[in-house]
Amino acid sequence: MQTALFTMVKNRNPSYVASAEVGADLIKEILFHRSLEIWGKGFRFRDLERMNAALNTNGISNYLAGIIGVRDIPDRYARWQWVYPQPKLNANKFIVQKL
Repeated sequence: MQTALFTMVKNRNPSYVASAEVGADLIKEILFHRSLEIWGKGFRFRDLERMNAALNTNGISNYLAGIIGVRDIPDRYARWQWVYPQPKLNANKFIVQKL
């Protein structure tokens, strides 16, 4: 995995040095670089949801977080779940909304 990470990051940052991390630290580094590579594409939400990870945007000067006021969302929080629109729930008695 270190070789694949190096190949990917070297294309973006020619001064990148191959990672010596292993295990959980390597996974953390891979996810960090993944978030840089696909920033703004909507994948970060799915990564956090899949890993049951918290969202923390404290210290990031991003206008969007400032507008919507979201700085911390804990792991396994109901906001991670997509909800069915009420008309769909009304139209189908077999749909169960789980929050």
